[in-house]
Amino acid sequence: IFSRDELKQHDLMNFHKKNISKLRFLLGDVRDLSRLMLAFQDVDVVIHAAALKQVPASEYNPFEFVKTNILGAQNVIESALEKNVKKVIVLSTDKAASPTNLYGATKLCSDKLFSSANHIVGKKNIKFSVIRYGNVMGSRGSIVPFFLNMKKTVLLLLTFLNIFFVFGSSIDTVVVTSKSMNKDISNIIIKPAGYSLKSNNYPVLYLLHGAGGDYTSWTSNVPSLQKYANEYNILIVCPDGGSTSWYFDSPIDDQIKYETYISKELVDVIDNKYKTIPEKAARAITGLSMGGHGAFYLAFKHPDIWGAAGSMSGGLDIRSFPNGWDLPKRLGSYSDHKAFWEENTVINLVYKIKANDLKLIFDCGINDFFYDANKRLHEKLVERNIPHDYIERPGNHTWDYWANSIKYQLLFFSDYFDSQKN
Repeated sequence: IFSRDELKQHDLMNFHKKNISKLRFLLGDVRDLSRLMLAFQDVDVVIHAAALKQVPASEYNPFEFVKTNILGAQNVIESALEKNVKKVIVLSTDKAASPTNLYGATKLCSDKLFSSANHIVGKKNIKFSVIRYGNVMGSRGSIVPFFLNMKKTVLLLLTFLNIFFVFGSSIDTVVVTSKSMNKDISNIIIKPAGYSLKSNNYPVLYLLHGAGGDYTSWTSNVPSLQKYANEYNILIVCPDGGSTSWYFDSPIDDQIKYETYISKELVDVIDNKYKTIPEKAARAITGLSMGGHGAFYLAFKHPDIWGAAGSMSGGLDIRSFPNGWDLPKRLGSYSDHKAFWEENTVINLVYKIKANDLKLIFDCGINDFFYDANKRLHEKLVERNIPHDYIERPGNHTWDYWANSIKYQLLFFSDYFDSQKN
């Protein structure tokens, strides 16, 4: 037990008198790296709950919160790595999701530090995990005691509170070990309201980010995804696809195997860990830009996994950009490895689709540099009599466009999932 509050440590010692021999109490502060190093000696699991948490105080004392919640988090990471801790579990807050105050912003930064730490562990056997949740009944600073003191209105207020607890969506950050690439990969899973209390299973939408993004891109730029998960009663999975993987199993780099990771390894983990409907009729995949290419690429090649697929501003003919977005690093130069480019561009994979294999939707802004490729794919699908929904509208390659586009695609996928129930 490592904390700077000697009174709470004293109370805890008295409470656990019978088991006091199994506990070790150390006074200290997460701001003190050397003290943390001492505390972490011979420790297997660390549960990190230390934080400054009062929202009004954070606005008046911002750097004090930075020193504890951010710099203290980095001290925990460095100490865990140095002392070979096996597992670090970080307790975070719902205020870290699209933060509107400084406390939430410091916790979001802390969460990202811990998630990113999984990428620097090297050969050490250590995992960093983050858990987010809301107001905890009985905890210090909880609003619940305030409600309990309000005798006349307590039933109304507690009923409202229960609705919040039961019906609020939640976000998990799950680290999956990819055997094909021999590394840990972070993913965000958005669970709909009431997920933990209901026995039913859920359809899943896999939502891919674009070049230069990561697994947090969608939730950071479109926070309303949580509302959509509730509205359509689905799980939304946002994987990390690498900065410029293009979701390939690269024919020239055996460290890039994101086709295998997304379509096999991640799907298996999600189906085993979460209450999903583990069949293609309850899986859809979409994404933006590089992720739009990735969604169609994976769905066209694996119609046994995905029942529906979408693309937003997708790079659907990569041959038009032979030097763009690290594509030569994934496929080799176009001049030397033309066959790799021809075999891995989405527009050349249409032959793999049977008329009723996939439900397809894609769109692109008419001012987008990928517009021409999207229009040509639409024409090719029409020529082959392959059913699909195609939308073009004013817009560019921007988050404003994608935040609008995802609303239409979610409705499309929801209708598809509903149709499979009958």
